[in-house]
Amino acid sequence: MANVSDGHEKAADSIRQMRIYRFLSNWKLVSIQVILVVLGLIYVPATQMLIVTLEIVFVGAHFNKDSDRLFES
Repeated sequence: MANVSDGHEKAADSIRQMRIYRFLSNWKLVSIQVILVVLGLIYVPATQMLIVTLEIVFVGAHFNKDSDRLFES
């Protein structure tokens, strides 16, 4: 909305076309994700810890160029 009010229609359209924006703005998909995460935390909490650990390693190894890298490219 801020881009539209500032006259940046192209940027606003570009953001609206992003998959993550479409996913997070769809309340049905977000509701399903929340339900699945809660069920996962209740029935398989160790899997959630494993997934979070893998996400941290993946992001740290591939996407954070400003800080120390876990693996050299």
